[in-house]
Amino acid sequence: LSLVLLLLQGGTPQPRQQRPAAAPAQPVRPEDRGSIQGFVVKLGTGEPVSKAVVTLSPFSGGRAQTYSATTSSGGQFAFQNLEPGQYRLTATRNGYVRSEYGARSPNKSGLPINLAPAQRLTQVALYIIPAGTITGRVFDRDGEPLANVNVQALKYSYQEGQRVMNPVQQARTNDLGEYRLFWLQPGTYYVSATPPEG
Repeated sequence: LSLVLLLLQGGTPQPRQQRPAAAPAQPVRPEDRGSIQGFVVKLGTGEPVSKAVVTLSPFSGGRAQTYSATTSSGGQFAFQNLEPGQYRLTATRNGYVRSEYGARSPNKSGLPINLAPAQRLTQVALYIIPAGTITGRVFDRDGEPLANVNVQALKYSYQEGQRVMNPVQQARTNDLGEYRLFWLQPGTYYVSATPPEG
């Protein structure tokens, strides 16, 4: 039976060619490692921002690992002993919009930081924008404050080519009818209020 199968296949099967094994990555020499230092400041005022979390990650994959640091009281951060390559640098903090180095607007992709062998980059600036807040009060038609009203901040976005309005954040009014929607990104919002009875 095996002989018949070989004849039907038109000859003797050829052995598979094995792919050569990939060469192991060469370790980076200690003298080729570099560093990145800089500071995080508030956009518009230049005021240093402390306690911001700065993340340094590979820009497009690769073997480099991800690093994280918290800014000092003067807004400084530093990453030492880095492999050469392209990196992405971002900063986050409560009350601020996430920022990426080289980005033209909030939450947009930025530019890579190119670190050459043995390079020491200093004075790298990351600018972050304070988040916005919407506050107010809800009354009934008689001017009485309404408690436990569901208040939403909504924003238009596109989903599958359709322009739809999506809730971004919600809160409930207190006994004085007050509400507070905070840490909002810059943009145009619509505010809706729905009483408990609908």
